[in-house]
Amino acid sequence: MSNWRIQEGEDPEPSGPLKKPKQGGTLPGTGVRVAIIDNGIAREALSQAWLQGIRPSPSDIDPVRKYDATHGVRDDTMEVGAGHGTFVAGVVRQLAPGCFVDPIRALGEETTGTEQQVADGIARAVRDGAQVINLSFGGLTIDDQPPAAIQAAIEAVPGDVLIVAAAGNERTERPIWPGSLRRIVSVAATDQHGDDHGEVAADVADYSNRGWWVDVAAPGTWRSTFVTGDENPEQETDGHPDHFTRPFAEAAGTSFAAAAVSGALAAELSARGGSPRDALLRLLARPGNRRLPWGGTSLDVWGD
Repeated sequence: MSNWRIQEGEDPEPSGPLKKPKQGGTLPGTGVRVAIIDNGIAREALSQAWLQGIRPSPSDIDPVRKYDATHGVRDDTMEVGAGHGTFVAGVVRQLAPGCFVDPIRALGEETTGTEQQVADGIARAVRDGAQVINLSFGGLTIDDQPPAAIQAAIEAVPGDVLIVAAAGNERTERPIWPGSLRRIVSVAATDQHGDDHGEVAADVADYSNRGWWVDVAAPGTWRSTFVTGDENPEQETDGHPDHFTRPFAEAAGTSFAAAAVSGALAAELSARGGSPRDALLRLLARPGNRRLPWGGTSLDVWGD
């Protein structure tokens, strides 16, 4: 299999705006660079309070409405998967509002990308100095073997850089790539909401993949930054496309659980220093964590 794509557990739905981030002082995540390899970030979202300071190159902008009149679709209809990278960036920033976010567009039309595009994105993240690399996508292979180009790119990542990847939303225990690679922190999703600071959930969401190759779990349901426009009919699962009048949404999936772990790592790294791997070990040792049925750890991403 040569194409990798985004598939969510629950499609985005319109939501109210997020509360504005706190101002002043040293914010969690300050000084930490997080690369988000995804379908880019929406230009219209860059003025939002949670995404302040992100300066993408033109090639890393999510076009949002790529179809337009050429395909006979109204101008306000969004591309399939539009806003995914924007949503992921918002989740990372909710946990680490001070971190430097580096959006890298490796997934294009309908949020799919080739092995080589993903591999090139990983190599670029390393060259640009990322300490944490977030991969909120994945795919199955016919023979359950890792894709060669992505595996080679990940093996070339220095050991002091952490790679976090979504476990996927296919409701399977089959290995998902790149999340199944041993070098990666693979993240399943729980039904817990990101703004729920109560006891950590140990039950994995129905849509989430799971099994021996999944390392951790984190809340999978979040409200976050998004885009405006009409939802693409090909993406809506209930037959009634939504209209997003405000650039905020609620959605669920391992994509956002992975983003939460990346944000938690950035916050922990900025707070207590050391290497990204040191920060991971501290996250894994938090007293509020719960054990997962197969032996992984459901993380207390907020450190409450």
